[in-house]
Amino acid sequence: MKVRSLRIGSFGGVKDREMSFDRPMTVIYGKNETGKTSLMEFIRSTLFPDNQRKHYPEYRNSDRGELDVEMDNGDRFTIVRDGKKVQPGRMPSDTVPMEPTLYRSLFAMSPEDLRDSKVISSGDIKSRFLTVPGGEGLPEVISDIESESKKLMSADRKSSSTVVSKLNREIEENDSDINDHAQAESMYANLVEEKEGLAKEAERLKEQVARNSDNAAAVKLRQSQKENVDNLNQLKKRKEELAPSAAVKEGDVMNYTSLKSALEQRTEAKDSALRAEKELSGSTGGIEPKVLLDNERTIEDLYGKIDSYKAFRSTEDEFRRNASAERGHTTTYTQPKQKDKLSPLLLGIGALAMIVCLGIGVAVNPLIILAGVAVLAVCVIISVKMKGKNAPAPAPVQVQTDNGQSQYWLKQANDMARKYNELDAELEAVAKNTGIDRVSFVADTELLHKLLSNARMLKAASVSRAQAVSAEREAAANLRMFLADYGGEEKFLQLAEEKKEYDRVCERIDVLEKSISSSGYSETEAVPEAEAEEDPQEKLTEVNRKIGDIDRQLKYIFNDSTMEDLLDMRHLLRTDLFGNVKRWAVLSLAGTMIDEACDSIYSEVQPGVITTADSLLRTMACGRYGLEMDMRSNEVKAVSGTEGKAEGQWSTGLGDQVYLSIKLAIAKEMSKDETLPILLDDVLQMFDSERKMNACRALAEFSEGQQTIFFTCDAETRDMMKEVGCDVREIAA
Repeated sequence: MKVRSLRIGSFGGVKDREMSFDRPMTVIYGKNETGKTSLMEFIRSTLFPDNQRKHYPEYRNSDRGELDVEMDNGDRFTIVRDGKKVQPGRMPSDTVPMEPTLYRSLFAMSPEDLRDSKVISSGDIKSRFLTVPGGEGLPEVISDIESESKKLMSADRKSSSTVVSKLNREIEENDSDINDHAQAESMYANLVEEKEGLAKEAERLKEQVARNSDNAAAVKLRQSQKENVDNLNQLKKRKEELAPSAAVKEGDVMNYTSLKSALEQRTEAKDSALRAEKELSGSTGGIEPKVLLDNERTIEDLYGKIDSYKAFRSTEDEFRRNASAERGHTTTYTQPKQKDKLSPLLLGIGALAMIVCLGIGVAVNPLIILAGVAVLAVCVIISVKMKGKNAPAPAPVQVQTDNGQSQYWLKQANDMARKYNELDAELEAVAKNTGIDRVSFVADTELLHKLLSNARMLKAASVSRAQAVSAEREAAANLRMFLADYGGEEKFLQLAEEKKEYDRVCERIDVLEKSISSSGYSETEAVPEAEAEEDPQEKLTEVNRKIGDIDRQLKYIFNDSTMEDLLDMRHLLRTDLFGNVKRWAVLSLAGTMIDEACDSIYSEVQPGVITTADSLLRTMACGRYGLEMDMRSNEVKAVSGTEGKAEGQWSTGLGDQVYLSIKLAIAKEMSKDETLPILLDDVLQMFDSERKMNACRALAEFSEGQQTIFFTCDAETRDMMKEVGCDVREIAA
């Protein structure tokens, strides 16, 4: 089942919001008070509504919203929330019966829900998913064995309160009483002595019977252990073949992974820097960035004076208008009447003609002088006639007057022009240096400033690129230096893979050697044979018959009920003692066998949920910790190497990682018939950066099989989720 989309009219602090979920894992990021918790509560309380009242945000009658849900078989339907309740209709619980509290504890977890271990430490969940088949009653059996063994006999110290100690005291008292009664008849002493001899013979025969039985068992043991010995020899041979892989020490694979990841990150950073530099390479308009940076101060100064330039131009125009206004004052003026200026002109012409004719006449012909005199005479006559005649009086005219202010405004205007011309001159010099075509002061200055900004970014990108290239080289050198001891990356990976098999072979060898050793088998020891004597069991039966006869004689001699009672009591006490000692030996052997069986069997047999959780935890904890189930105590332990930590020994961070791994594994197991979406609200709070990154990878991989919606206010978590390919949505208040 998957949540495909939601529409919220009102819920908590969320209003009019729609959201779709198309990818396996969606990360919803937002700062505090942006509605993440309300979104999560809307989804889980709508999928599996309950009657609890203590939820945040508090449900209201104004709540409205819808969830579009798609089942695994492709069926789709919409769940509608109207007020505090969900409207009747098709619900996920129709297909997957589940209590809302269980869904919150395993599938829709806040940090508090994550750390609630009650759901996995008792009840149906524990018995279904956290118990090895056949091992449910093992802790109780072990406890019963230890308790009964201590009651029978103390293995490490003599205790007067055990059953065996009490029986020994009672037998000693009984023997003392029998001896007292036996002294009454000398015959009794002989019979007792004979009986003791027979008893020793019986004991010897019993030992022989036991030896023959042990010999037969040894033969059977040799046959049963032969297969284990053959397997052990094959494993030892394989161990020798894999011996070179022992050069890979603990932590080398983690170091390699870290160095490899560092190189990949540096390479990605370098490629990103190269792309950024390339994108900016044409942003300076064909001008060399160095040219722009060399003129940086002037361009910044001119850019900062754009407003001043505009002000100079505007002020100049205003000053020139003021000067024009001052020159615009007019006064009516009538010019004096002018006399005719033609008479002096005619006289001048006549005089000039007279001088010319005089010069020519002297040089050429005297008659020409007369012509000049005639011209002069004519001019004089005309001048005399026109003398005294005045031109008509001119009409009155208006003329502009200057009161002195126009020159002031002109001076101010010229000063403004000088200032912006100086700025234009500075800009012209920069334009020549950079080679841009002039358009206007403002446009050219803004263009230069933009190109300068791009040049700065290009320079910064070049520096970043150089640093990224250097970092990549350093990371590559570190990886090469690490791999040098192993003959290269391919050889290291081969050895690392073989090292896993080497460790498994060593563990199996240890198990087989312990099993063979505990069985008493020796490959070089000869098979014992039965002692060459008639069947000791028949002789033992005969001896016991004789002992019985002596007992009857003793009884007859005394015919004393007290002696008879004492003898009966001795027999009963010794029988009881032998039975209890045998019982104690059986219990001790059973305890040892259970321990050995647990070590050799349950080390490889774990519940499916623990196996899945172990894989998740190893990924989150960078391989430092795994999970296993201890059948002798029915406890889940976080295992590092050969050491294990039970629940009370986990740090907060490790505890969160263990709980998250187990609950996700249980959720996966419970979703075999129909998957249910996983909702997680900032459950990586207590993870350090490295484990948080690995947890993001684990969750992204987990979501491929089960839809996961992750809510967080942590920017680092958001960035890591982006890095592993999750769909990250950022929401604002």
